[in-house]
Amino acid sequence: MNVLLIEDDRVDATLAMHHLAQCETHQFQVCHAWSLVAAREAIDSDVPFDVILLDLNLPGSSGSETVRRCHDLAPSIPIVAYTGQMVPDLDALVLAGADDLLDKHEMNGNLPRTVVIASKRRQRPPSDALQREFEAALFP
Repeated sequence: MNVLLIEDDRVDATLAMHHLAQCETHQFQVCHAWSLVAAREAIDSDVPFDVILLDLNLPGSSGSETVRRCHDLAPSIPIVAYTGQMVPDLDALVLAGADDLLDKHEMNGNLPRTVVIASKRRQRPPSDALQREFEAALFP
């Protein structure tokens, strides 16, 4: 699974990569970007990212504004936002484009699971598509 990690703090980036590397059920290839500008370059590359792991507080941007700017760069890629600060307004983050939120202090085993779930959640068909598929199976 290809993960774009957008994190400006070296220690937090190393810790996130460590947690992903410790996962026994999935393999993660992590591309680390230090800023949203660097993230744009990574997104424009040929790497098909499955998930973006986004620090909410980057130079020049914080909170839901960071999520909105990231979502504008890659609207089809799920975003798992994470922060070491007090949990911001979850509704604003979701409206800005976040698929999930993690506390940096509680990432240990939660990070790989959350990244995988965010990726899978975007892969499933919308519920109306499931309904049409169900009806087609019942009433050919």
